[in-house]
Amino acid sequence: MLQTVLSVLTSILFLAAIPVFVVGAYQQHKFFEEWREHHAQSLDWFTKGQRSVVAVLSNKLSHRCRDRRRKLFMAVGAFFGLLLAMALLIAFQRS
Repeated sequence: MLQTVLSVLTSILFLAAIPVFVVGAYQQHKFFEEWREHHAQSLDWFTKGQRSVVAVLSNKLSHRCRDRRRKLFMAVGAFFGLLLAMALLIAFQRS
């Protein structure tokens, strides 16, 4: 009985992780769009591509970019939290 409940919980967490991942990908895409709009207008395409990778770690961001970064970090944290919960359930199932 307990194994069945744990298996169902693991499946539910997996299914919940999929939309959280999609939301995180969307937030990342929107962050890069807003960063390019506000901070990278004068950069050439190669430099823009290089800097966009670490732009999320920048301290000098516009208000909209900071809000988008916060949403992105919340989605990433939720995704990894769900993965951790799944890993713990799987480890508990096997013991």
